[in-house]
Amino acid sequence: MIHSRAKGLILALVSILFVASFSSKPALSQIDTGGIAGVVKDTSGAVVSDAEITLKNDLTGISSNSKSTSVGTYAFTGVNPGTYTLTISLTGFETRIVHGIEVHVQQTAAIDVSLAPGNVQQEVTVTAASPLLQTADASLGQTIGHKIINDLPLETRNWGSLGQLAAGVATAPIGQNGGTPENAFYSVNGVQLYQNDFRLDGINNNIEFFGGSSVGTDATITPPPDAVQEFKLQSGDYSAEFGHSTGGVINAVLRSGTNELHGDLWEYVRNDAFNANDYFSDQEGKPKAEYRQNQFGGTVGGPAFLPKLYDGRNKTFFFFDYQGTRIVTPAQATSTVPTVGMSSSGFSNLQDLITYNSGTSVDGLGRKFSHGTVLDPATTRQVQPGQVDPVTGLQNTASSAVFVRDPFYSGGSVAGIKDFTSLAGQLNQIPGNRLDPNAVKLLDLYPTPTTLGKLSNNFLNNPKSSTTINAYDLRIDENIGSKDTIFGVWDKSYYTAFAPGALPGQNDQNDAFPSYAIAGGYTHVFTPTFSNELHVGFGHSDKDQRLATENTNGIPAQYGIQGIPQVAGNGGLPTFNISGLTGLGPTDDRPTIQSVWDLEVTDNVTKELGHHTFKTGVQVDDLEGDIMQPPAPRGLFTFNGQFTDIPNQNQSLNGIADLLLTPTASTVGGVNGVGGLQSLSGSNFAGTDYHRYYTGAYFQDDWRVTPSLTLNLGLRWDYFTPYSETNGRQANFLPVGGNGPTGTLLISQEGCNVPRSATFNALLSASNISVDCVSSKTLGDAQKTNFGPRLGFAYRVTPSFVVRGGYGISYGALGNLGYGGTLGTNYPFIYTITKNAPNSQAPLQLSNGQTATIENTFTTINLSDPTQVNGAGVNLYGRQFNYQTPYVQTFNLTTQDQFTRHDSVQVAYVGTVGRHLDVLGVNNSPSQILPVGTNISQIPSASNGNQSFVPFPNFAPNAIYETTNAASSYSSMQSTYQHQTSFGLELLANYTWSKCFSNQRTQGTATSAYRAQWLPGFGISGDYGLCDTDATNVAHISGTYALPIGRQRQFFGSANRVTDAFIGGWAANYIYTYQSGQPLTISCATATTSDFGCFAPVATGQSLYAPSRNPTQWLNPNAFIQPAAATQIGQSDISVLGGLPQQARGPSWYNLDASVFKNFEIKDSTSLQFRAESFNTLNNPQFAQPGNLNYLNPKDFSSITALRNTPRLLQLALKLSF
Repeated sequence: MIHSRAKGLILALVSILFVASFSSKPALSQIDTGGIAGVVKDTSGAVVSDAEITLKNDLTGISSNSKSTSVGTYAFTGVNPGTYTLTISLTGFETRIVHGIEVHVQQTAAIDVSLAPGNVQQEVTVTAASPLLQTADASLGQTIGHKIINDLPLETRNWGSLGQLAAGVATAPIGQNGGTPENAFYSVNGVQLYQNDFRLDGINNNIEFFGGSSVGTDATITPPPDAVQEFKLQSGDYSAEFGHSTGGVINAVLRSGTNELHGDLWEYVRNDAFNANDYFSDQEGKPKAEYRQNQFGGTVGGPAFLPKLYDGRNKTFFFFDYQGTRIVTPAQATSTVPTVGMSSSGFSNLQDLITYNSGTSVDGLGRKFSHGTVLDPATTRQVQPGQVDPVTGLQNTASSAVFVRDPFYSGGSVAGIKDFTSLAGQLNQIPGNRLDPNAVKLLDLYPTPTTLGKLSNNFLNNPKSSTTINAYDLRIDENIGSKDTIFGVWDKSYYTAFAPGALPGQNDQNDAFPSYAIAGGYTHVFTPTFSNELHVGFGHSDKDQRLATENTNGIPAQYGIQGIPQVAGNGGLPTFNISGLTGLGPTDDRPTIQSVWDLEVTDNVTKELGHHTFKTGVQVDDLEGDIMQPPAPRGLFTFNGQFTDIPNQNQSLNGIADLLLTPTASTVGGVNGVGGLQSLSGSNFAGTDYHRYYTGAYFQDDWRVTPSLTLNLGLRWDYFTPYSETNGRQANFLPVGGNGPTGTLLISQEGCNVPRSATFNALLSASNISVDCVSSKTLGDAQKTNFGPRLGFAYRVTPSFVVRGGYGISYGALGNLGYGGTLGTNYPFIYTITKNAPNSQAPLQLSNGQTATIENTFTTINLSDPTQVNGAGVNLYGRQFNYQTPYVQTFNLTTQDQFTRHDSVQVAYVGTVGRHLDVLGVNNSPSQILPVGTNISQIPSASNGNQSFVPFPNFAPNAIYETTNAASSYSSMQSTYQHQTSFGLELLANYTWSKCFSNQRTQGTATSAYRAQWLPGFGISGDYGLCDTDATNVAHISGTYALPIGRQRQFFGSANRVTDAFIGGWAANYIYTYQSGQPLTISCATATTSDFGCFAPVATGQSLYAPSRNPTQWLNPNAFIQPAAATQIGQSDISVLGGLPQQARGPSWYNLDASVFKNFEIKDSTSLQFRAESFNTLNNPQFAQPGNLNYLNPKDFSSITALRNTPRLLQLALKLSF
């Protein structure tokens, strides 16, 4: 198991650091993050070889040495981000010192040096401007430095959201709550958001489960901004060193300690008193929601120093950070509970069901009842046509038999009474001997209503939900000697949340999301031109969502409920769905217990040879994830009121009566045992343990052909194994051709030992589905020929103008598309036993002939026995056996001009083409058009001409089937302007015009995205259209400005300290984002076929959008046409499927976040900073995608009821820096 490997890794890292800490050799700190390279020449332009070159970190004092080669080149690789000084010397030449060289993540600073003849003692000192021109490679991306990360306003202090400052990035629309300026739900160059790759300190930082990379902010570790040195979003055409995913690479580095002790302390406060009201709440006159948030913490870094024992200056450095988050919000909930009249009577008086309901119904004998009248299930009987009912003396005048039952009537005989609506005072009085005492005890769990005189929504609960987060990071850097350096990182985050249930003491949920990561790196320099870097990392993330009663056994037995597995984690009540009341017990999948591990090893070798920098390496990931998420492990009981209402006319009002009444023999010679459960469900308490590997290898040659031209030549190979189940508990359904008519159910040999029901096996045989028990646990083959070239050039036309171009192929794993439908959720490994009452006059009977009640149901049904599952209607999930690896081709042609020392502008054409993209589709689906009303699941028989409309009618239609046959195409023009800090001003602005097409849909839309996947000639290609994330226009502008006012500044520079405390030290920061609307699909208002989807065609001459185009109505209902419905089975006219998808666009939006700082200098390097930060400063409502898309209902059509972002929020903070 990976757990033991993690323990070994931890011991190894600790051992390395322990030995290194007491090493007597000189020290140096490095990590594979950036580099410096150049050419040494003399004043005549001739190359200079054997020049002594020293690179010194300005903050740590650590130096490394090299020499220029025979062709004058030199290079330092694996350089930690920071500011450096370069010294070049050679006998007979002046010594040249270059200060202020900035090194960034995955960037190589090009520093060419010219040496003039002179005395070796003479020094010439110059200051290097931070390089704006990218002259060494053709990669696309944006570096965000430490100052920007810390100064720009961040609502959630999630620095990953700043990836949106890069060109080519668009937020994703997920339902009515899409990506926002404050989260990392973004698509990079048209690639799906779940293909972004998060890396921290060179190690995998993704929560990888079933496949793919992280989704949005779903990274293992997210350190606070104060702890991040910098990060780079690499958006394409990057070095062959990077693989694993097809989207953007978010590559971050933690800060390191220096020779001086430094750090900071902070406190951020948010309160609803500072905030604006939500747009929709404001429209409805609702007050602002209560909100309290505190974020506090600090960092400290410096040399390792133990007085009289160890002095780590210039040798050993540490950096530590902590951040705590506390959030308290109201969890107000309105529920429906029994009335005071019901509970005070011990639930024998249910007259309030009549009092507070309206309407009447007539039964089969013509008797009139008020809605809410409780009828006695023990009087259920059938009356034949023309027969006089012996109980009432009333005749059945209908032409067919009817079922009837009588009310609980305290006025005597019901004979001859045809109208009970005026007898409410004598109805709904239930004899005590008919009440189930366990049901009464359950109903006693409900609280007293807070609103009297109402039957529904009569209880208001005002509990508080809370969130607590504690996160820590520790980094140690050690220089073992002039040729050996190591680093180690430990990260931990513990996130807990308490969510109270809607009812006091019911369904309270305790959620925990602990995660940790460790990483280590070792660099050895064999020669100045030959080095090796080894990185090892382990990440672990849990998702632990449980009931507060999870470990309290025996609760069901307190209410007479037997047979519920009382195992660890399964404590608590079953779920009770009671029509007319808010249910009891858990309302969602509890427990959900998920753990994800990743052990990664990378090794890179770098060799400088002449004008070439060769780099080769390997990356191996051992990935494991287990999950337990049973939908009904404690059972689910449903009472819909059908046994105490008029047979076959249930109004779903009397669920409480169905629960209360004990089924008994008929009192009128009718149907015995009527009552009890309308339906029951129960799941086995089991989970899955998925395991897979990723391997990547590459070779990269960065060839400086001339001082002006560099070629980047790389090749990468990636291999992603299919996920296996550790214990062999998964199955893969493989229909021939993807949809039948025959198929194979692949099961690993271990899985074949799990018993299956005889009915299931018989149905497989009858459906021409063979069972194949195989030795492989992966149940599939993955493509192994995943070779991706990476080609690029950078040509420096003039000293200030560069042309770059690149092409590359990146491969990625299948996406993280959710647990449901994965191979481990196939029967007999994960299953739910469900039984339903046949109708409202016949009870649900158990195998022993008893009527199913809460007490006896699971005494006859063993939830741990898969042989009790009736195989009919089971889902058979599958994944393409020999699926192909998704890949994306990226290409760009870029020009960049640095027109001043501090300013550059870049214009690029960027395109991507995706192939073999993963599709969460379906199998066992119709392959012909069928008229509305056709029963696609009908079992062939003589009565229907032995006709079947799906390949396997004995099993569930449209079960999940994953394939790799989607495609995408993205084209864009991307422009970027950057102004480096001068006179206190720093600015980054970009604009992207783009168009994206695909038939792969964003995670969350899943199977509903395809109309007719298996219709010949149509398939998923018929749904090729605009990408979900397509945004034609996207602009970002961000910057910081330190006002030039105050002591030693441009204005009032001679002010004294008192005056400066008021007028000096002010700074302003901002992020502005504009994004045009993204596509949405309008489905046909009514079905046109029995099973296929339909997208509404657009009417010619009609505007797509409503004249006002506001939240009340965004689209014009007259712009959409309802196609004619299918009339024939198998018709060739596909117009019934409608038009193209993504016909319209939702609202565009813009957002401004801004902040103001005031810095108070205390002494030397100690300062206090006050911050006022506002998010959505202009309080502009950023509307989500429209809902209510039924254009035949014009009144509510395309209304918008949600926002993408919050209303204006204000956050105040104090930060002490030292």
